[in-house]
Amino acid sequence: MKTLLSALAVAAASACLSLGAIGCSQSTDDTATNGGSALSASLLPQVLDPVPGATAGDYYQTKQTLRLFGTQPAADGGGYATFADKSTWVTRNIAVGDWISRNYQLASITKDGVTLRQLGEPTSFAVGKDLTINAIFHRFDTAAVYQGQNVWKVSGTNFADIQTTYGTGATGQDRSGVGPTAAIGTVSTVVLTSVDPNGVLAHAGLHTSSVLMALNGTQLHAADLDKLATALTKSGTTVSLTISEHGAVHTVTYNID
Repeated sequence: MKTLLSALAVAAASACLSLGAIGCSQSTDDTATNGGSALSASLLPQVLDPVPGATAGDYYQTKQTLRLFGTQPAADGGGYATFADKSTWVTRNIAVGDWISRNYQLASITKDGVTLRQLGEPTSFAVGKDLTINAIFHRFDTAAVYQGQNVWKVSGTNFADIQTTYGTGATGQDRSGVGPTAAIGTVSTVVLTSVDPNGVLAHAGLHTSSVLMALNGTQLHAADLDKLATALTKSGTTVSLTISEHGAVHTVTYNID
């Protein structure tokens, strides 16, 4: 699912899921932090991008007001539109064909506006205008919510269910090389060679080519990826993941509810 989530969400096209953009606000589903209500069974038909086997209890709905800042149409009918969530003014670029939520898809764009697919008649609105929607999300979509400053809020229960359903969802390769500075010397890292967008590590904001160094201060190896995924399911704990990117070292903190 490619949505306004980000982080998490699992918007594969979002540049803010790359480690080069750690700290980028676009990976945050800020609206989800404002709460939502359980989805009633009568509204389940509105879910046009369903999770296989999910019931109404696996979804929630929350009101969002979006402002369309602009569009970048492509000659082949593609392109993207830039939206802002008015509750936070966080902006996101959404490509044609991607999902804004489980019940709204960006169907087409022009230089003047967009058309959203939904149950029933499509909805269109113009650049500079606002649209309020009752957005539907699966609980996995916001299992991890980016808080800024390299800090994530994680639902341990949802991550445990993701692990059971999809697994760790990543493979890696051990590598050794020169550290970010000459003083550090040679370091060992794990480079992720594949990441399943449905798996635990993708929901934690990692992607193919992510470079991992340490879990809670202990050096990581490729064989430890399942250990990392399991650590992210432990409610009431904090996980620190040290990452190397572009000559810098970042510590990403996951606070697990």
